[in-house]
Amino acid sequence: MSDPILLKFAEGALRADDPGSLRVSWHVSPQEQGEGSLSEFASTFPGATVTLVMSVGDFLLTSVALSRRQARHLNKVLPYLLEEQLIGDPESLWFSVGPLSDGHYPALVCDRAGLVSLLAQLEQLGLRVKHASVDADLLRDRAPLRVLSEPQLLIVQADQALSLPGEQLEALWDTLELDRDGFATLDPDALWPALRQGLDTAHIELLHDELKPKSQRRTNVTRVPDAWRRFAVAASVMLVIGWAVAWLQAWQYGRLADQARAEAAGLYQQLFPGDRATPGLAAQFKGRLAQLGAGGGGSGLFLVLMAPVAESLAGLKADGVEPRRILFDERDNSLVLDLEAKSYEGLESLRTALGDAGLVAEIANFRNQGERVAARMKVNAS
Repeated sequence: MSDPILLKFAEGALRADDPGSLRVSWHVSPQEQGEGSLSEFASTFPGATVTLVMSVGDFLLTSVALSRRQARHLNKVLPYLLEEQLIGDPESLWFSVGPLSDGHYPALVCDRAGLVSLLAQLEQLGLRVKHASVDADLLRDRAPLRVLSEPQLLIVQADQALSLPGEQLEALWDTLELDRDGFATLDPDALWPALRQGLDTAHIELLHDELKPKSQRRTNVTRVPDAWRRFAVAASVMLVIGWAVAWLQAWQYGRLADQARAEAAGLYQQLFPGDRATPGLAAQFKGRLAQLGAGGGGSGLFLVLMAPVAESLAGLKADGVEPRRILFDERDNSLVLDLEAKSYEGLESLRTALGDAGLVAEIANFRNQGERVAARMKVNAS
């Protein structure tokens, strides 16, 4: 596998208004490296997969000392542990932690919005970001170290680093009471190999949790033999198909049962508008019929009358004819219907339909109710 392209940003990358114009440097191989704007790099290497190397000047490099037990909740407590070192609202910052080293967890903190904006710009330019790190963190195992780039990078120790122009750094030696002779130096030609070496050791990865690239997948899974893999795929497909068919049948049967229950409930409420259908609809039907005396005697006429009445009402439902109450009068074996309709013509249509069904219907107590009319209709067998 070829080495990733290293794309190095100078300080200020997380604060730039136009990330496309940022000055960057890149290293593909010892024979292929260069510098220019971010847009120029994207044009030179369209669709490239890159590893970002950010400047420590845009980050707070520090560390915290915790036991392994305390470290279980490190991501939650880190903003509070670093509160005295932070400037700004912790909610607006991005925290990244490295592996335990000498009893300390190294940490990097930066502006969340700036990092998200830069990643979005890289995506718009067609670049795919695989990893992102900070220069001082990649070189911290070499501390104390001075990198002779511009601006110069001074790594005092593993969790302390400065990025300053050379003339400012010269003025700080005495102020910081640092021994120059104790610092190793790294010239620009040796910087790229040192950064690549740092990527191969324990370092802090900036892209984690919600910023982790979606394309990253584990690559250390042992490969299954092709024969077993094909068998597993076939078995999985058959199992999925079997479950899908069973689920589809169960869903279809359930849907048909729900539909039948809904139709039965609708019919019940059509027959008995003043009563509400319950889950025990069959028993409810039997109870209502028993109340009406439909089992025998003269009251058996109820069903003879009710069947054509229900059919006629159902046919005129679209015309706005709705029953409000149905009563069976055992004294003269007649049905009394309290009805509402959009107009008197709807009531006449019902009366005509009942007459066509062999019944005798009379309209009484007709009255207007705003946009609708109400009436009582008496139905007898002919």
